[in-house]
Amino acid sequence: MLEILKAMEPYLPVTVLCAVGLFITKEAVEHFKKRAEKERKVTAYKSLVAEECMKNAWVLKSLRSHVRSLGDPDLRKVVLEPTSYGDVLMCLHDQDSGGGSPIVDVHSKIFEKTVVDMAVIDSKLFSHAKVAYESLANVTNCLNQLREFASKNDLMHLHGLAEYTKGVLDEAEADLKVLFKFCTNKELSHKIRSFI
Repeated sequence: MLEILKAMEPYLPVTVLCAVGLFITKEAVEHFKKRAEKERKVTAYKSLVAEECMKNAWVLKSLRSHVRSLGDPDLRKVVLEPTSYGDVLMCLHDQDSGGGSPIVDVHSKIFEKTVVDMAVIDSKLFSHAKVAYESLANVTNCLNQLREFASKNDLMHLHGLAEYTKGVLDEAEADLKVLFKFCTNKELSHKIRSFI
């Protein structure tokens, strides 16, 4: 760059050459600052999305447990118990055996808050996240139907829902694994609680 400025010196005053040199330097510094900022943002989004993936892996594991109970031919009654921390699904089988566990909702706050910015700064991250969160929307639909049918003790529809939900869970789990692998380069594990 210095050689270019020296070659132009006979044609332009020194002050103009300095101004041009300063402008080019300033633009180069700004470019590197913006690139580093974008990389930090992408890293932060990947970390947050990965945390949400692990929490959602727990949601899928919990729902699989409900699906197994609902698919049991000995299932006689289902009760939905509202509690201060959410709904609990109680399944009663033959000979009054049974149990219950909470219905855990899908986590999507991070994606919802960052979706527009994510689409702008990293199209690959956005593409993977979009597919995974579309699958999670289907899981949310299954959870809503589970609550509706369980509140009415509608065993016929619950058995059908259990069969349908197996495929939805398989698809959501596969999509979450791809997203988590993209974000962390690790295999997906579940987490009940997180800092988000």
